[in-house]
Amino acid sequence: MKGLLQRLKEKWNGTNRKQRAVMLSATGAGIAVIILLVILPGRTTLNLEFSHYNSNQGGFSIDAPFGELNISREMISFRDKNLQQFAHIHEMPEATFMVSHFDLPSGIVNPSERTSILNDLAVQFVAPVNGVINSTSDAEIEGYSGIHVKASGVAEEQEMIAEGLIMLVANRVYVIGVYGQKRVLRQKHINTFIQSLKFNF
Repeated sequence: MKGLLQRLKEKWNGTNRKQRAVMLSATGAGIAVIILLVILPGRTTLNLEFSHYNSNQGGFSIDAPFGELNISREMISFRDKNLQQFAHIHEMPEATFMVSHFDLPSGIVNPSERTSILNDLAVQFVAPVNGVINSTSDAEIEGYSGIHVKASGVAEEQEMIAEGLIMLVANRVYVIGVYGQKRVLRQKHINTFIQSLKFNF
């Protein structure tokens, strides 16, 4: 992941501070998310329409902004194991909606490690907004369990919020998250996205 962070640093080096995008990367504990946020004055809310998005390869469907999520793939490291992660992302200037998933090695998800894995992932989930976890609660989708995370933070002097689900389905991790500027991102946007998730495997 050092290569990714270095490329981002070089890409934005020398860009005017007032115009540049804030690119943040959450790394470690199996999550790799790039978030592009641009400070645009004047807008008070996001104008979003949600429609169905289906991923047969990912084994899920969800109502995404305009039904569009872009897919990327990369290798990540989790507990000294190299794993392949898929990320389905919709980026806007003020917010990012994403579903990422990766498979853990067989046997790593057991009752004694389950809580530890979820807690590690929750900490990494809030890193892109320099966030503090405000609350966690149990989550369940179609009989599969995980946690619901809410967080807040500050990036480039903007109040940020992050909310999402971290689900364990057998040995597969799903991270369903929304990050954005508090002044324009509404709870209805978050709820529409994360509450529409369905598994289709």
